[in-house]
Amino acid sequence: MSLIRQLILAIGLLNLFFSGQSLLAAESRGAFRTTKIGFIQENYSGPNNTSFALGSPGNGLELTLDSGNSVFRYFFKTRFMISEGTQNFLSSGTVFNSKYKFSQFAPEIGLSFFPIPRREKGVNIFLWGVGNISYNNLELKNLPAVTTLQSKEQAFGYGYGGGLGIELVVTPVRGSGRYLIFGEIGFRDERADLVKTQFEISGLTYSLGVGF
Repeated sequence: MSLIRQLILAIGLLNLFFSGQSLLAAESRGAFRTTKIGFIQENYSGPNNTSFALGSPGNGLELTLDSGNSVFRYFFKTRFMISEGTQNFLSSGTVFNSKYKFSQFAPEIGLSFFPIPRREKGVNIFLWGVGNISYNNLELKNLPAVTTLQSKEQAFGYGYGGGLGIELVVTPVRGSGRYLIFGEIGFRDERADLVKTQFEISGLTYSLGVGF
């Protein structure tokens, strides 16, 4: 009986060893670095008159550089957004309507988590979170006759966000390169001192792009 127990124990240890080796190998294969370029849209939300909730969505481009292992990956992302539309704003507590042009440059640092270790080929799903600072420009076309607001403003902002992503990694039959198609959905919560208030620049974001 003792010999049988020792045999079972030995088989179990060998199984753990080879399982660990397989996991390490999979982690190594999924740890390749990627550069991603994509289109992004943000559907703004927030309180009326102190956000772009009643204006037009923002559209732009993003560039992402990431590294790490097959479970946790850190990344640097840069976004550039533009939104043009018409909506209400506040001037000393009084509502006025104006055409506007808004642009934003926002560097971000974030972390991605792959619940199932990232594979070098096929579909991968991940969760992501970011923190950012932003440089914001707002131009108002129609100011009230009496106001302390400026027609053009610039302000730094800050924020955070998180969401869900999916990528499809394709490995060519010939060559050692990898290519991927990715999509992300998330929510970003951001603030900036614009129109003499803590203006909210928050909303749902959608990204779609390619990587290599």
